[in-house]
Amino acid sequence: PPAKIAQSIVEFIGNLSHEEDFEQLCVLCEEYELNLEVQSNLRKWESEIFPIQFFAYYGSNRLDDARFFWKRLETDAKKNAQLAATWEIGKHLWNKSYLQVVPTLTAFSWTSNVARVAVAFKRVFQERQLKTLQKAYSSVSLEAVASNLGMSTEETRQLIESQGWISEDKKFYTPAKPQRAKATNLIGEADMKKLTEYVGFLERASIDA
Repeated sequence: PPAKIAQSIVEFIGNLSHEEDFEQLCVLCEEYELNLEVQSNLRKWESEIFPIQFFAYYGSNRLDDARFFWKRLETDAKKNAQLAATWEIGKHLWNKSYLQVVPTLTAFSWTSNVARVAVAFKRVFQERQLKTLQKAYSSVSLEAVASNLGMSTEETRQLIESQGWISEDKKFYTPAKPQRAKATNLIGEADMKKLTEYVGFLERASIDA
């Protein structure tokens, strides 16, 4: 039923927490978009679903898909204030104007369903920004981190200190470097035995030659 497609999206957005969840949300929203061509009565939900679809693309880091989605939208749809506000965030992401992302997001009064996705995207975006700063800097000011995350300096201080960032003056911080994953043994005992036997065979063959 047409209503079930939209309802499945609304139910799913309550569980967003990771980038993989946004990938699944993309699938649901694209299914809705495809069904619009054959079920025109679905259009009554597009003012809610389309902004959610944009955030799904942003959350899964699919900016090309977001850009093409904007291009294929009808002109009347683009006049929707909520949809236009969502696309403003997309433009900041596309232009790498990351300092503008969170302020633009928090400045708009989203409807309840879209707000839930916006909050989940903000969390994913801030996690990405923090990882980028960890890799890029050996020392960075608290104000710079706060600007990149779109958070107050006090919120930022509490967050980064809880993640092991250290500072002697509370103004500049040394990021905690991401821990490397432990190397795993990719060769089983049976495979190792076969490999040892083969190496021994090659050594004997070279001696006989």
